[in-house]
Amino acid sequence: MVEESKYKHPRLKHGRYYKERLKREQEFKDGVEGINYVTCKICNIKQFELRTHLPIRHNISEEEYKLKYPGALTCRIKTRQKRIENNCMNRPEIVEKISIAMKGKPSPLKGKSYHDFMDEDKAILRTQRISKGNNGKHHTEETKKRISIIQSDPEFKKRVQKSLLERPTSLESQLIAIIQKYNLPFQYTGDKRFNIKGKSKQPLNPDFIHNSEQVCIDINGSYWHSQNITGRTREEEEQHQIDSYAQNNWHCIVVWDYELQDEEQLLNKLTKFENRGDFV
Repeated sequence: MVEESKYKHPRLKHGRYYKERLKREQEFKDGVEGINYVTCKICNIKQFELRTHLPIRHNISEEEYKLKYPGALTCRIKTRQKRIENNCMNRPEIVEKISIAMKGKPSPLKGKSYHDFMDEDKAILRTQRISKGNNGKHHTEETKKRISIIQSDPEFKKRVQKSLLERPTSLESQLIAIIQKYNLPFQYTGDKRFNIKGKSKQPLNPDFIHNSEQVCIDINGSYWHSQNITGRTREEEEQHQIDSYAQNNWHCIVVWDYELQDEEQLLNKLTKFENRGDFV
């Protein structure tokens, strides 16, 4: 809790910002990392997200931060959920209205760029935001130099190698937090402490197992389990994992990284096994 002596002025002590800060710090104290808050690896401060904190306090971008601290979270799950809910393109009625209004009409952006609609500086920033991702991303020369210095650092290479073997991973940590929050009957086994040996050629190592049933959870990252890596579509990859466990009389629940953003839907999926008809 915030000490009241820091807010001697009545407007600060009883005002809206003071109450919001008390509420936020209480959430940091009682909440779970990843769900209620994220921690900056540089200064250990707790925030809802680090999008503005990193460039203002440490003069680095999110991309540089993630390179320096692989697997570190920059935004809590609750904030991601709010962004998804507030995005009008996630509302079917809005999408339907736009679809009806644009039916039979060419796109107003066809053959044009953002440079035709806004100032040059804003257009460049907008283009950089759109090109964000693994493909087509362009860094400034200054950012390239910083990334080069970071990547050439022997300590950075050690941290990357360690993070590849580190357990639990960031995705597993998020799911552990959800399992603990709702007291679900699963325990973490992704550190190779439990293997299923049977008809399959190689032992299977599930990320989580049920405390009393032959039910397990495997959590998949969208990149490492994509068609470019596995040669299978997402549906085929999921079915391949389910079939591999089914050969050994285990029921596998496959959870994808994007599903961690919707706790209610994820809970329904994790408790679905209680219906005995879902067992293999």
